[in-house]
Amino acid sequence: MHGLRVTIAQFKLLKGSVVKPHSHAHEQVSIVIKGRLRFTVNNEVYIAEPGDIVHIPPKRHAQC
Repeated sequence: MHGLRVTIAQFKLLKGSVVKPHSHAHEQVSIVIKGRLRFTVNNEVYIAEPGDIVHIPPKRHAQC
C-alpha cells in the first residue's frame, strides 16, 4: 500500500536472501512476523526479530 509519503507492504524473504542497496522517495514501514532480518540503513546495521517494526526514513540507502 502506498500513501503520499509511506509504503507498507507484505513480502517474504527466503533464508539467506539479499535485497540490493536501494532508496525510496517515501518512508517505508515493515513488521517482522517470522525469522530474523539483518538490515542496514545509512551504514548502520540493525537486527529485527518477530514483532519488531522497521522504519526506514525517505531517501535513505537501505539493504536487507
